[in-house]
Amino acid sequence: MAYKDLHTVRVALYDYPHSRNSLTSKDSYFKNCYPEQDPTGDQQSPKFYVTKRPGLGTATYNQSSGVGRGMYIWKGDVYYVVGSALYKNGSALSVTLSTSTGRVYWEQMSGGSTSEKLFLLAGEDIYSIVSDGTVTIHSGGTQANAIIGTVAKGLATLDGYLFCCDTDGKILHNSTQNDTTANISFSNANLLSANTYSDGMKGITRHLNYVMAVGEWSTEFFYNAGNTSGSILSRAEGTVLRYGTPNFDTLWQDENIICWVARSRDGGNCVMVLDGLTPKIVSTKQIEKILNAESDITDAFAYGVRIEGHIFYILCLPNADKTLVFSLTDNMWSEWTLYDGSTESYFKIADIKGYITSTGATSFLALHVSSGDVHPLSASNYQDIGQTIKVKVITDKFDGGTAARKFMTRMILLSDLTESEANITMRYTNDDYKTWSNGQSRDMRYIPYWVALGSFNRRAFELTYEANYPMRLEGVEFAIKLGKYAQGRL
Repeated sequence: MAYKDLHTVRVALYDYPHSRNSLTSKDSYFKNCYPEQDPTGDQQSPKFYVTKRPGLGTATYNQSSGVGRGMYIWKGDVYYVVGSALYKNGSALSVTLSTSTGRVYWEQMSGGSTSEKLFLLAGEDIYSIVSDGTVTIHSGGTQANAIIGTVAKGLATLDGYLFCCDTDGKILHNSTQNDTTANISFSNANLLSANTYSDGMKGITRHLNYVMAVGEWSTEFFYNAGNTSGSILSRAEGTVLRYGTPNFDTLWQDENIICWVARSRDGGNCVMVLDGLTPKIVSTKQIEKILNAESDITDAFAYGVRIEGHIFYILCLPNADKTLVFSLTDNMWSEWTLYDGSTESYFKIADIKGYITSTGATSFLALHVSSGDVHPLSASNYQDIGQTIKVKVITDKFDGGTAARKFMTRMILLSDLTESEANITMRYTNDDYKTWSNGQSRDMRYIPYWVALGSFNRRAFELTYEANYPMRLEGVEFAIKLGKYAQGRL
């Protein structure tokens, strides 16, 4: 066999995941890491990396057991719901919620020191919390669940009023602006219907200076028009979206952005971002294959976090045992998992919240789905609760632009190096991900490289990393000799 001269090829690991179906065992894939572009690099020749995700530390607050349902940080205190119990800074408050499962929703009202409240919607019941930890369930004939039909998900506050809705599309607000009473009252005189399109209401939230009502197939926006009779709200004409949601629990809001799993009458599920009032579909074809293969999207839920220069939208699909993560900063998708020492599952975190410490630093807390424990989340944690973070990168098939046989004499991994022993393992496949070579590990204290890697026409690689250290990969460099076609064969 004749060869051309040895030459080198450098390939970035940064890529868009593009699995060919709803599975993630073939084609470009990132688990427990995320592709990112270095914004400080040369814009003509930008740097691209694949970075290990933040990890979970030892629990800040421990609970005996229960389902983590949601968390909120208000006035420097950490509130969270586990089962039917409401906790403040690790101590149970004197209330038993009427439900023990399902997502909970929070909203705060700050209309002066006497009317500052944190509202909690659990099931169909609204609770108000004041800063000393006193909890009041809103009950009686003047309460929301006594006036409207089945209370839908979500709460919104706007200009000193609290808004909720029912599944038929009615939006209700309380009777008195900046109400200082514990058991605020509602009146059926303060009703408005979101009925531009005839679809059921899934939930309500606040976006910018609007109340956003999300239905099954459409979304409407309302503003405070100061009406002296009926609801204070009026419809913001020309803003209706022909997208709703199959599951309001997938909606997450950060600053001027809202992300959610959206659906229209004409198509399947997608992930949509609303930046201002401009909607944009950010799910790729491959992500939508996963979403539309989900047999029960009603089990899904989402939350998000701004950390390490990224805004992450974290979408958990318990039924599919997957957590899909979208970086709004780099418009890239990855998958996160959680390993408990014996089983690797979806990222079993119910919620993540950031807060400012007494020194002015930003820290993050995460509520565990099944234990109810609250853990710190940090990029300086390289494990999850003392267990391995299983990082995996699968590349697309490489052929160098030709199907001719190639002979790989060396492969070098371009990466940051560790101070102590931390192995990374490489293996490859030459037959479209059907079979794999034996794994070969290298110590990342030194430049990782492999030699005498045989021949191939098209080859994909897998890199796995489980060390208790950070990881940032830039790319790979191949040393290749190119063969010739011979007698009609590759």
